[in-house]
Amino acid sequence: MTMPDLPQIALWLGAGLALGAFYFWMLGRSVAAFGQAEGRRRAIGYVVLRLAVAAGVMTLAALQGTGPLLLTLLGFIVARTVAIRRAKGAE
Repeated sequence: MTMPDLPQIALWLGAGLALGAFYFWMLGRSVAAFGQAEGRRRAIGYVVLRLAVAAGVMTLAALQGTGPLLLTLLGFIVARTVAIRRAKGAE
């Protein structure tokens, strides 16, 4: 690893963290919308948006190579771990 590699590593790791934060935030919104009487259409929109953004970011990372894809996935997993711990703390 050289110094020019560090910004790329931070970029893809940050992209994964941002994707994970967005994904789990939208997951919470879609679950809340499913609980409302008139919220099913909105919930389905949230699900579609969440999956489309995740597929887009992961595809972009995959087109850049294995390293960016793995770093993005690592960032996503870190965000997932944080989301699970926050959910358990809210119980």
